[in-house]
Amino acid sequence: MTDLLWAVVLGAAIASVVPIVSLFVNNKRWRLEKRIEILRFNHEQLERHYSEILEQLAVALRDDNYPQAMISKISMHAAPDARALFFGHIDTGGKDGAVKKDFYRQFVTLVDRHIVASRQEIYDALS
Repeated sequence: MTDLLWAVVLGAAIASVVPIVSLFVNNKRWRLEKRIEILRFNHEQLERHYSEILEQLAVALRDDNYPQAMISKISMHAAPDARALFFGHIDTGGKDGAVKKDFYRQFVTLVDRHIVASRQEIYDALS
């Protein structure tokens, strides 16, 4: 009787391993899919914010008038180095056309780096 009982217990233990492993694997897959979904959403949001910022920044540089909404978006969404460049430009108050063009070029470069880094984070999560 005890041998039969041990066989039943061992069979039940072996049979329960597959569903438990399946639960863990499915949970891990689901978490990865959610992470990628969130990363893609954040990337799309970042691209949208930067698009709006760059449009407004071109007009702001031309008119020497920086809208508060643009400054707020830069403060909240821009990469730290792009944010520092922007506020450094604001503090120095570069009025020269060549200085403005150089600032805009540097800002766009930093924006592109931030977007590429965001895209790379998605690729890294996929691999």
